[in-house]
Parts: sequence; structure tokens; C-alpha cells
Amino acid sequence: MNILIVGEFSAFAKHLKNGFKELGHDVCIVQNGDGWKKIQHDADDIHYTFKAWHLFGKQILGSVRLCYPRVNRHIQKCLDKRFPNGVDLIVVTNFGFLSNSTYTAGVKIDYIEKCLQHGTKLIVMVCGGDPSQQYSFPDYYKMMGFNIPLKEKRYDFLLRNAHAVVPTIYSYYYSVKQYCEKFGYNTSSIHHAIPVPMTLDSYTMHPCTDRKIVVFHGVIRPISKGTPIIQAAMDRIQHDFPDKVTCVCKGGLPYDEYVELFDSVDILIEQTYHNGWGVNAAIGAMKGKCVLAPCGPENCENMGIDYIPFVRIGPDSEQIYQALKKLILNPERIDQLKLDSRRFIEQHCECGIVAGQYLEAVGL
Repeated sequence: MNILIVGEFSAFAKHLKNGFKELGHDVCIVQNGDGWKKIQHDADDIHYTFKAWHLFGKQILGSVRLCYPRVNRHIQKCLDKRFPNGVDLIVVTNFGFLSNSTYTAGVKIDYIEKCLQHGTKLIVMVCGGDPSQQYSFPDYYKMMGFNIPLKEKRYDFLLRNAHAVVPTIYSYYYSVKQYCEKFGYNTSSIHHAIPVPMTLDSYTMHPCTDRKIVVFHGVIRPISKGTPIIQAAMDRIQHDFPDKVTCVCKGGLPYDEYVELFDSVDILIEQTYHNGWGVNAAIGAMKGKCVLAPCGPENCENMGIDYIPFVRIGPDSEQIYQALKKLILNPERIDQLKLDSRRFIEQHCECGIVAGQYLEAVGL
């Protein structure tokens, strides 16, 4: 089949593409590298960029929009060349990667409409940053300084035309269901959450006994991830147990460098908010790390998974400190969770397994 993935964030699309290819399909991602993460694109993907204009060294506010018509023409030309015989499945990661006017950049909604008229299946992802989360978690988005319109034309188009709406964690399942019930969308297309996909890579298990334990938190959007709360707990554990632990907070790394850094990590603290986990935690688990994330039992129930080996944390510095303390005083427990994490990814998140679930969701 011909499969189009619209939009990239944190290499989610990259891993999903690997899964579809593993199953024998032809896959293309339309992406812009996800900003500073500089996620690499393949030769058969469609990559686009746009930059603001500058005058006398100063950025001209709003000038980036002047690039949108050129970007949209480029994307459409590449799509026509890449898929001359049409597309069988489209996966949209976020409405923001679609264009419905000269003021928005991305894959044109008109193109998706034409594909749907010829039998293309459409999967819409729910993984943050859309009106359903703004509706369900307004305080969280207010804290971040975001205000996503509750009624957005591109999002409306996706919900009305999706053959499957697929969340990646329980929080997103909850939010999109609440939103659809509130605004009169059909909820029958809402699928249970499917874990984010991971391409399996080699890893090395370093036992934690008789050495310092390395605790790591990657700084990515610090307010939304709860970095100040996590940092406070890490500073405290470093102060109280300097002979047992080394704590590292670091951010701003390109994706490939970030993954390499994981080799020396024992405990990964992902984030504090929502109920579930993201790509960052999945990378850590794939690399055989002990993962701390805000993952509650609702994820097991919703996904039909018996056991998710992540240590649950929330936006509470004391609670994170106590969780870290319990782990570093029991290094054998860390080693067991490392093994459990890798096994969890192999059994439930391997990209081919996840891609197969996406196809099942739309009967392909």
C-alpha cells in the first residue's frame, strides 16, 4: 500500500514509517524536522522549511507567513510526483500540519478530500496540542501560555472525516472523547490508545550495583514537562546522596545526539503531567532504562496491556524525591525495571507491531 504520514514530532513519524515499511508498504512523511530537534528525513520523504525575513538584522514579525504559499506549492508538487497513483492510507499527527488557506502551511485539505473520495482511509492522531486538550485541560494550557481555539476548521475536518481517531496515551483518549461528546462529533471512530512506536536498537545493560547511579532528565519545553519540579527533586537527591547518584539535566540536543546520550543513563525522568508517557520515555525504555513518567493504571486498562513498567510520578517534587530515593537505595530494583522496560517495548511498542494495530484500526 501507499501510505502518507503528515507531520513529524519527536521522531514519532520516523518510527511509524519504519513499522509500515517492515510490513512491506511504501511510506512517505511530510515533515519539517520538528524544529531544533533536526529529525532527519529519508530521500523518499517530503521535507519543507520556512524562515522569517530579516531587515537590518531584525526579524520582520509575521513575515514567515509570506513563505507559506511557496511551501504549499512545493508540498503539493512533491505529493503529485511521489504518489501518481494515489494513497491508500493517510495518518495525520496534528491538524497544524494541514493547510486550508494561504495563512497556513502544510498538506492541503483539498488534497486529502480528493484522496478520501477515491477510497483513502484516514487516521487522525491525538498526541497533544489540539483543541480537545485545550478543552479538557485548560489550566495546563494556560500555564504554558497556549490558547488553542476550541473550534478549529482543520481539526473539525479531521474529526468529521477520520476512519479512526487514535490517541497515544490515556489522557489523550479521555480528552478527545470528552471533546467529541461536547461538540457533537461521532465517538464511534475513537480507538483505544495505541502506544507510540519504537524502532528496536541495540542496548547495553550496565548493572547499578557498586557504582554511582546516573539520573537524567532531558529539558524539552520545561514548563509543560514539569522540569522545575523534577529539577528540585534531582538537586535534593544529589545533595543527600552524593556518593550514590549523579544527576544530569540537559536539553537542546538534536535527536540523534540525544539518543546517543542515553548509553550512560540508568534512570530517565520524563515528565510530570498528564496520564501516560511520550516518545522520550519510549526511547529510554527501548534503551533499557528505568523510566519515571506520569503513567497510571488507566493506560493498562485502555490499551489492554497487563503491565507497564514505568514508575509513576506526578507534579510533586517530594513524591519524585521519594521515588528516586527508594530506587537508588535498591539498585537491584533499577536493574529489574531496566529489563522490564526493554521487554515492554519489544512486546508492545516495536514499530511493526504498532503499525499493524494502525492498519487494523481502519480495516486494512
